[in-house]
Amino acid sequence: SRRRHTRWNCSSRGLGDVYKRQAPGPGSAAAGAGGDPANWVLGIRCPLDHHNHPDAGYCSQCGRKMGVNATAVLVKGPRPPLGLFLLDDGGAIPVATDLLIGRDATTHPEVLNGARQAVLLTDASNVVSRHHLAITLQDWTITVADLGSANGTVLIDAQTSAAQRLQPNVAVPMDAGDRLQIGPRVLQLELHHVATPQ
Repeated sequence: SRRRHTRWNCSSRGLGDVYKRQAPGPGSAAAGAGGDPANWVLGIRCPLDHHNHPDAGYCSQCGRKMGVNATAVLVKGPRPPLGLFLLDDGGAIPVATDLLIGRDATTHPEVLNGARQAVLLTDASNVVSRHHLAITLQDWTITVADLGSANGTVLIDAQTSAAQRLQPNVAVPMDAGDRLQIGPRVLQLELHHVATPQ
């Protein structure tokens, strides 16, 4: 069955970038793992029964303190959004499902068949490829893979500031604060359950 999604459009125009949310359209991918038990993950519940990462200090949905009463018990439940990619233009892309990022991401077969959500990302110099990156969620882990883009992708480690050019079609895990650089565009990963390194 085909799942709904929201396409995100992140385009660069002249002096400022435009970032807008588009309505779900035909051939769209999932908005999240919500009701599909096959996508449930082990986590802990807040006092209001929201599912969270096992290491969360506070609930990512309501902000309540974790570890009170029975909230430290691991249970399976729907994975909440894991965080956001903060864009160089001040926009943000929610990380709630598998993503396909590119300047024409809606035409990728995995978006058309509902397996991924399209994120349209452009720049004035057309460095971003049509199908540039795949972001994949596996339990609580986020991985990124360059899809053989013409200009490549650089992953900058938040802990060490080391820059690594991604090999085509090789998934690499990301941590809080890590940045992806695609030409002039930068996407920084912020996770709800982990403080970003300074």
